[in-house]
Amino acid sequence: MPRVTFKSHDGTVVEGEVAEGTTLLNAAFMLQALVRTTCGGVASCLECKIRVPDHLDRLSKPEFKEKDRLGTVFHITKERLACQARVGTQDVVVEIPAPPESVRRQRLERSQQTPPRKVQPR
Repeated sequence: MPRVTFKSHDGTVVEGEVAEGTTLLNAAFMLQALVRTTCGGVASCLECKIRVPDHLDRLSKPEFKEKDRLGTVFHITKERLACQARVGTQDVVVEIPAPPESVRRQRLERSQQTPPRKVQPR
């Protein structure tokens, strides 16, 4: 089985073997790599965009839906949608980009909020 290595923007590395034909999004879920998605893998949110710096040919070829969402410059940017790209027969390394600034700001704001007070019943 091919080995998939996920490298996160913060330096975290997660790797493991997955079955040939598994989408990178499903591989990320199985290996507990943090790939974002809000559409559940139907290529509508574009949040599962990942980068494959080397060996793009080790993944399935982009189909119409993915090309329509990303454009046809994937071979230059080396970006794919994790929900559409399927693992081939060889190992592949995937880079997970940092979340957009708005998501980082929301996480920071949530972490700085004071927890709600517990009210004692009378």
